[in-house]
Amino acid sequence: MKVYEYSSMGKRKYQEDRLLIKDTLFLVSDGMGGHPHGDRAADSVIDFFNKIDWSKGTPLQLMSEAIRNADKECRSHRDERGATATAAYIYIDKKYVDICHVGDSRAYMITNSGTEIRRLTQDHASPFGY
Repeated sequence: MKVYEYSSMGKRKYQEDRLLIKDTLFLVSDGMGGHPHGDRAADSVIDFFNKIDWSKGTPLQLMSEAIRNADKECRSHRDERGATATAAYIYIDKKYVDICHVGDSRAYMITNSGTEIRRLTQDHASPFGY
């Protein structure tokens, strides 16, 4: 498996993109544009994913819980901070992936031949109903 990452600040004054690669977990989090403290919100997402105890449930359950906990943390500050999150846990032996996603950081699948690129997530989808 080959892994590439690229991030651009765009017109922002500071970088709000965060990336975590840990074994077969891949996570991208990005502070929400126009909202204060997006960098801190993205850091919160990374922190909760770093704390996952993989023996406590399925990857999909644990990734969803990490996103919910980061969301609660962001909401507790009452300053409208927020971040996107797209996480993929890859089961290499099964050729299968669990994806947990909220916001507009997208997940794509690229075939081995590179001839097909398919978007796997829908922008601003939320597993929490808001």
